[in-house]
Amino acid sequence: MHIFGGEKKEGRTIKNFPCQATGAEILRVACILLVENDIKIIASIHNAILIECNEEEADEIILKAQELMTEASTIVLGPVILLKRKLMSSDTLIDILILGEWRLGIGSLEL
Repeated sequence: MHIFGGEKKEGRTIKNFPCQATGAEILRVACILLVENDIKIIASIHNAILIECNEEEADEIILKAQELMTEASTIVLGPVILLKRKLMSSDTLIDILILGEWRLGIGSLEL
């Protein structure tokens, strides 16, 4: 991809746009799925969703929300296969995923 722009920052911003837009679409679909499944959304915050539920059912609701968020990712990206999970340090986890014909390294996830 060739990017036209006067500054390096503009080029990086334009190159980053597809990634950010895809993440936003996954978040949008996740919110729709959560609402359709009667999970109350308090706020969406960049790449996270704050939900509300009774303490007694929190574990069940959190698990359902995680499943729906994974489903949202599959709807937007297609099937994703976890190839390898590697613990890099006590607080960093790396997932290597296969998406169609492409192999993606998904950055670090703070635990």
